[in-house]
Amino acid sequence: MGPALQLTLILGAVLAAHGGVYGIPFLYSEIEGIRNNPVVTDLDAFRERMLTPRGLLQRPLSVLSYALNHAVHGERVAGYHAVNVAIHGLNALLVWALARRFFAAPLVAGLVFALHPLSSACTGQIFGRNYSMATAFLLAGILLYMGWRRRGPLRLGHALALLALFALTVSTKQSLAVFPLLLVWYELGRGADPGRPPLQLSPWVTATTGLIALIAAVALVVLYAAPLSATAPISPWTFLMSQLGNLDTLARFYLLPFQTALVHDLVLFRSLAEWPVWLGALAALALTFAAVHWRDRSGGWLVGAILICLLPTQSVLPKNEIIREWRLYPSLPFFSLLVASGFSWATAVTRERGWAPWSTRIIQASLALWLLFFAAALHRQSDAYQSGLSAWRQVLERYPESADAMNNLALHQARAGDLEAARRHLERAALAAPRTSLYWRNLAWVEDELGAADRAFAARELAAEAARRHGVRGMALRFATPSAPPLRSSPARLRAPEHLAGVVPFIGRRNGARFDNLLHRVDSPVLRGPRGPFGLYLDSGAATAETWRTLARDVRGVLTLRESLWAQGDHPVLQRPHALALPVSWIVAAMGDAEAGHRPRPPPAPSADDDETWAALAADPERAFGSFPEHDTLLAWAATRPERLPAPLRPRVHNARASVSALAAHARELSEAAGSGPDAVAARGAELVAASDARYFGAARERVIPSLVANPAVRADLTERDADRFLDAVGKLLAARLGVGDAAIEGFDLAAPADRARIAELLRHASDAPRDDTNLWLLARGGSGSALQHAEVLRTELRERGVDFRRLRLVDTGSEAAAADAHPLARLDAAAAASAAQRAHFLAPVSTDRLAALLGRRGRGQP
Repeated sequence: MGPALQLTLILGAVLAAHGGVYGIPFLYSEIEGIRNNPVVTDLDAFRERMLTPRGLLQRPLSVLSYALNHAVHGERVAGYHAVNVAIHGLNALLVWALARRFFAAPLVAGLVFALHPLSSACTGQIFGRNYSMATAFLLAGILLYMGWRRRGPLRLGHALALLALFALTVSTKQSLAVFPLLLVWYELGRGADPGRPPLQLSPWVTATTGLIALIAAVALVVLYAAPLSATAPISPWTFLMSQLGNLDTLARFYLLPFQTALVHDLVLFRSLAEWPVWLGALAALALTFAAVHWRDRSGGWLVGAILICLLPTQSVLPKNEIIREWRLYPSLPFFSLLVASGFSWATAVTRERGWAPWSTRIIQASLALWLLFFAAALHRQSDAYQSGLSAWRQVLERYPESADAMNNLALHQARAGDLEAARRHLERAALAAPRTSLYWRNLAWVEDELGAADRAFAARELAAEAARRHGVRGMALRFATPSAPPLRSSPARLRAPEHLAGVVPFIGRRNGARFDNLLHRVDSPVLRGPRGPFGLYLDSGAATAETWRTLARDVRGVLTLRESLWAQGDHPVLQRPHALALPVSWIVAAMGDAEAGHRPRPPPAPSADDDETWAALAADPERAFGSFPEHDTLLAWAATRPERLPAPLRPRVHNARASVSALAAHARELSEAAGSGPDAVAARGAELVAASDARYFGAARERVIPSLVANPAVRADLTERDADRFLDAVGKLLAARLGVGDAAIEGFDLAAPADRARIAELLRHASDAPRDDTNLWLLARGGSGSALQHAEVLRTELRERGVDFRRLRLVDTGSEAAAADAHPLARLDAAAAASAAQRAHFLAPVSTDRLAALLGRRGRGQP
C-alpha cells in the first residue's frame, strides 16, 4: 500500500472515529479554565498576565490558542474541537512518518495512535489540547533530530531549531520539558537508528544548548511544579506509592478499550507494605531494566521513551489526581510505535519459520479487531461527553464511590432544577470524602436552596472545619479511618541535664518524648488524639482524661490552658464531654446578676431526646443560655435534629446537648449562690472549677498545672464593667486551685506597671489558699522580649505592697524567639543559665522530640 493511501486511511480514521466530538460542551475544568477565564475571553487580559516572566511559565501558547478560538468562535464549541481533531490528525501523521523512516509498520502505528481511546482526552475534552499540541512540537523535534543525525553531524542551526521547538513545547505544556531527555535517550539507545554516524558537535554548542534546556526545565520545576504540588492534600511519598499501587490500572488504559472516563477515582496507598504497591514497584523496575538492557533494540528504546514521557506527571510531585488520561497522551506515540514494531516482528517470525499463511492472517485479524474495539470506545466516549450529566454518570458507573463524580453530577442536577437528587449525591460525596471542604460547601448551598436551615448550618460548619484541617484544595482521599493509639507510659523515660531544669519544652505529638525532670506544656488537641473522617475525635472525653493522667505521671509537671469551653482537655461538640469545666466568663456573668440584686437564669437544658424543645431554643439564644454568655456554634449543633443528619454526624448533636446540660447544672449552682451576693457566686464558681479539675485529672492533678488568661486587659470577652469582677473571680479560683495543687496564670507583661499591680492583687487572693506548699506559676513576657529583666522590679513592688511572693514561680514566655537559632542547644544553655539566675523557668520553642534528639547528639539526655 502506497504512502498516499496510508495517509488517507489514517486521516479518515481520525475524522470518522472522532466525528462525534463537535457538540461536546465545556466539561469540568474547562468551565473555569476556558469559558469563565478572563485570560482566555479577553485578549488584553492575556497580554497583561501571560506575557510576563511568571506567565511564560504557565503554558502561554496553549492559553493563546484558546483565546484565539474564543475570539473567532466565542462559546461555540465546534471550533475548539475542530482544532483539537486537526492537532490529533497531525500527530498521527508524525507518528506515521517516524515509523516509516525509523521503525516499522507505519500504517499500523498511525492507526493505533489515531484510534486509541486515550486520544479522546485531547479531542472530546477541549482542555486536553495542552498535551496534544505540545506533543506535536515534541514529535516534530524528534523526527527532525533523528533525520539530521542519520545524515551526518549536528550543526549549530540544528541546535537552535531544537531549542526553538523545546521552547514551543514547554510554552504549550510544562511537563513536556522531558524533550531533551528523549534526545539523550536516543543517543544512548542505538536500536532506534543503528546506522547513524557518531555524534559530532562542538563542545561549546553542546554545553550551551544543554545548559539552556536544563535551566528551563529546573525553572519549571522550582517555580511552577513544586509550588503547585506543595498545595496538594497528600505527600509526595503517598503520591508515588499510589501510582505504583495503581500501575495495573495504568496498563489497562493502554491495552484495553472501554477504560476511559472523565476522571478516575483510585485508591491511595501510603506505604510499600501493601501488596499492590509491591507488585507495581516490581513491574516498574522490570520495565526500567528491560528498557536499559535492550536499549539497542527498537522495543527496548520505545519502552524507555514511554517511561520518560510519564516521568513529569507520574512522579513524586503530587497532582490533583493519581492518573489523568490526557497526561498519558505524550507517551501514546511511542506506545503506537511499539505496537507496530511488535506487529512487524510477529509477522516476520511467522514468515521466517515457514508457518502457514493463516497464522499471519490471525495476527492481522486480531489487530484489526483490536482497532475496531478502539474505534467503538471512541464513539462511546463521545456519546458520554455530550453533556455534563452523562459524563459524570459514566464516571459513577465505573467508580460508584467516586466523591468527585457525585459532587459534579449533583451540581448539574441542581442547575437543572432537581435539587433533591443533587442533595442525595452531595451528601454521598461529603460522606465518602469528608476531608474535602468543597463537597460540604456545595451541600450547604443546596440545603439553603431547599430551606433546610439546620442541615445547611451543619454542612457549613463541616466545610470550614475541613478547610482548616486539610486545606481548600483537596482530593477524595480514600484512606482507612485511623485508630487512636493509646498514650503509654514511657518505657524508658528521658532525663535532661540538671542545668536545663528550667526549660519548658512542648509536646508536639501524642506519643512524643517526655522528660521526667522537666515541666512540659501541651495544647489540648495534641492529647485528644486523632480525629475520624467526620471530624469527631476517636477518643471520648473520659478516654482523653486518662491520657492526661498517663502523661502527668511521666513528667515533673504539665502546663495546660483550662478556662473555657474551647481551651480544655475535651471538646464540647467533637467529643463526649467529661468533667466539663465551668467557663470563667459564666462566673463573671453570674456575679453581675448577683450584684444587680437578682438571680441568674440558668439554661433550660431539656432532655437529650427532646428534639422539639431543642429546635425551639435555636430561635431564642437568650432563652437557650439564660443570662449566661451565648455560643452560637454550640447551640446550633444542640438544636439540630439528629435524624436530619447523616448517621456519622449525629454524635455532634448529642455531644453538644450533653455539654449544654453540664453547663446548665453549673449555672444552677451559681444561681443558688447568687442570693448571698457576688462574692458567694465567685467562691462557688471557684469550687466548681477546682472540683472539675480534680475529677478530670484524678490523682495526677498534683502534676497538672491548669492555667487561665488572668489579665482582664487582654480578654476580648470582657467589658470594662466586668474587669473588676473578673479579677475577683480569678483570685478566688486561684485560691481554690492552689488548695488542690499548683495553678498558673498567663497573659501578663512585666514591663507594664498596671500588669504588675494586677499580679499583686491576684497574689493576695492566692494567699487565702488552704495549702501553702503549692506554687502559682506566672507565664509572662517583658515588653517585646524577656520577662527576666523585669523580674526583680516585680519582686520589689510586691515586697513594697506587702504581698507574699514565696509561692510565685516565673515562666518567661519572651525567651521563645531566643532559642530558635542555628545552634539551638547552645541557645537553650544560655537561656537556661539566665533563667536560673532569676530563679525562673522559660518556655522554649522546641518540642520534646527535638530536645531529645539534640541532647542525644551531644551525648546527654539518653534514656
